[in-house]
Order: sequence, then C-alpha cells, then structure tokens
Amino acid sequence: MSEYMFAKILNISLLGLFSILNHSGYNHNLTLFTKKVKDQDIQSFLQNPLDLQKYKIGTEDRCNSGFATREKYYYKPSYKGIYWTYFLCRNLSQNKSGNTQLQIVVYKKDKVGDYMDNKDSLISLADNENDSTLNEANIVGRSYKDFVNQYGSSAIAKDGLFFYQAKNKMSLLIYVDKGYRISWFMFVRLNRMINSFDEIPEKMKKFPFCG
Repeated sequence: MSEYMFAKILNISLLGLFSILNHSGYNHNLTLFTKKVKDQDIQSFLQNPLDLQKYKIGTEDRCNSGFATREKYYYKPSYKGIYWTYFLCRNLSQNKSGNTQLQIVVYKKDKVGDYMDNKDSLISLADNENDSTLNEANIVGRSYKDFVNQYGSSAIAKDGLFFYQAKNKMSLLIYVDKGYRISWFMFVRLNRMINSFDEIPEKMKKFPFCG
C-alpha cells in the first residue's frame, strides 16, 4: 500500500471515530493515539505558522509589550538577545471585542521597543479567539475534523489536547472542546523533540492568560 493511500485510509478512519464519539458523547479523559500521517502541509504550516513581519505591519501600535519569561523549554537562537512578548492586543479584527488573550513571544536581537524590528524570531504564539489578522494561524473555532482533513491526524493526543511538531521543533498544541471545535492553540518552538504526551511541558497544557 502506498503512503498516500495509507494516509487517506487513516484520515477516513479517524473521521469515523469522531462520528461514533459524537453519538456516544465526548469524554475528555479518553486518550487517543493515532499513527502520524507524513504530510508536507503540516510540516510547512509549522515551519512558519505566522509571517511575523507582515503581521506587524497590520497591527502596529495596537499591542502592549514587555520582557518575556524565558521558559526552560524555549528554543534559544545561537546569537545574543532577549525574549520579548506582545500581549493584550486591542481590537485586531472585527471578530474581537476589547482586549484579547493573544500572546506572542519573540527572541529579539536588536534594541527593545522597536516593534517593526525585522530580526525578531518567533518563539511562541497563543490565542483563544478567532482572529483574521493571524491568517493561516487563525484556527480557533475551526472544526478539528476539518483541520485533520487538511493537515492530518496527531500522533500524540490526550484529554482533548492534540500535539504536532515540525522538524525545526516548532510545535502546535490544540485544545478541542466537546463540540470538536478548536478552543485555543499554542505554537511553541521547543529546544527538543517530544515523543510522548508526558514529555509535553505542563505549562504548555494550560492556556497562558495574559494580564
């Protein structure tokens, strides 16, 4: 059997499982482990989930910022710099009202306070609201079934959390609610590869509310 046919069969099987669970009631304590689909689309998506410079151009002067806590699991570039965060962004799309929980962490090489610095390296991106300014990363509220159809199934999943990771260690953790819609997500570039649910940092499993 070809890899393509295997991937198609696996996705069909997963959607069938979702259908069964929808009729029986979703149990967040249920652990799901599915074989990982080798899909270039998910790898490409994770390699660069957000065009940071393009995002900045459209959102200048609408985010607070400050020094970010350096989590021990964060990837650290080889050059000298600092971790910096953008948060409590205001009214970034017509779907938002007031302040939001969007949080972006970058590694800055140059001076602090230069929002348009094009040398920022994306470390983390998290949100719990639908936001069109995020473009392809705007996945909150999306059906997880549709996400699986586009990007394939997760190899590591438990308690409503689904984990993906790219070769450059940029990871994606998705929380899916009882209606099988994405409730929040977190992209984090890690300093190591993850092989099991227990290896996912505990802090990543809880949405990082700002404030």
